[in-house]
Amino acid sequence: MNDNIFGTDGIRAKYGTEIFLPESLYRLGYAIGAWALQYKKQPCFLLGHDTRQSCPQVSKYLIEGMLHHELTVFHGYQLPTPIVCSLTQNEDKFDFGIIITASHNTYEYNGIKICTKTQKISESDELVISEIFHKTPFAFLKQNTGALYPYQEAVEIYHKALQSQFKPDIADGLKIVVDCAHGAFYKIAPQILKNFGAHVIPINIAPSGTNINQDCGAMHPEILQQKMLTLHADIGFAFDGDGDRIVVVDKQGTIKDGDDILNILLDNPTYCDEQEVVGTIMSNQAFEVCLLNQSKKFIRTPVGDKYISSYLCNNNLKLGGEPSGHIICNNFSFASDALYTALKVIETMKLKNTTTLSTFAKFPQITHNIYVKEKKNLSAAPYKDIINSYQKAIAPGRLIIRYSGTEPMLRITGECETQEKAQKIILELLQELQLLL
Repeated sequence: MNDNIFGTDGIRAKYGTEIFLPESLYRLGYAIGAWALQYKKQPCFLLGHDTRQSCPQVSKYLIEGMLHHELTVFHGYQLPTPIVCSLTQNEDKFDFGIIITASHNTYEYNGIKICTKTQKISESDELVISEIFHKTPFAFLKQNTGALYPYQEAVEIYHKALQSQFKPDIADGLKIVVDCAHGAFYKIAPQILKNFGAHVIPINIAPSGTNINQDCGAMHPEILQQKMLTLHADIGFAFDGDGDRIVVVDKQGTIKDGDDILNILLDNPTYCDEQEVVGTIMSNQAFEVCLLNQSKKFIRTPVGDKYISSYLCNNNLKLGGEPSGHIICNNFSFASDALYTALKVIETMKLKNTTTLSTFAKFPQITHNIYVKEKKNLSAAPYKDIINSYQKAIAPGRLIIRYSGTEPMLRITGECETQEKAQKIILELLQELQLLL
């Protein structure tokens, strides 16, 4: 078997199901170690996890499987995804990074992300790991030859990296609300923002193991929006559980998604001369029009920040992101980093001497989801013909139809001149597809 066990962004499922069972995690750890040895003798991993209650057990079994090989694991315990990726990229001792997180999902889920020194692992690497996982029997026990060490320096090293990028008083005088989603940045982000001079009001910073992302953070920015208006703050940032997504709320209480953030950052000297910006098929068409008016080219990749990162790295570009809030500032890291992005937004505000974050008017966009038992081939008849007919009906807008990479779900998005037209066409398409799926 060589079925890929990875989805859009790593492996993800409910804890206690599928791969997130002790024996399967053990085999997965073995497979990851075997894969890494194909690249380097005695490889070294940095491993971190978010705040969900299942992370210690997932770490335990995964590491036990890895240590069947002659490799080293440095365990950083609770660390955001951006810190693991940044240190893997920049610290000589680390060859690979592993983050145990289900990102924006609630605590019932968990996941595993893997990166190299230059990017999240490729699909070909995913297939190698998947094949080893499928073919390795559980009863292969032999003596452990690997080494495991605690690693406590990660946050300090990351903090110093940020200090090298920004003036020490970059946030001086700003009243900032930061929603940490009870996630991995819950201690780190407020402290670092304070160290840059901000008056910080942190919310959702009491992780219980079961409240990560629950009615808070980047998935629920209306919570931050309400706080901003109540507290009359200058700027607000909402992160997700592992710290790789960001949503911004400005002083007027307006929510800014990933497309808006990219547009804001194009006023920053680091990115203003970029001739190409990278998004995905889900990026709003109005952003592409906005860039064309600035004589800039907009590149669309498949959904997933790993595809954006790959394009940025391969083409020596600096800026890309998704509407969901994955923003990659490739001058700093190949990974999306909510805290670095927040500091770049602050820097842009300071340089422009304004707390107003004006962007562009979006085309109305409507998304509906269908739960499916089986992910059927939508490029085959009769699905292809049905979808094509609705693509013509929504013109000059766009219809985006794709399966979720992490759930048994079909996502249908319509984008056109009016919300009413998009809603009408999507509901008609939904009714037709539900009879077949």
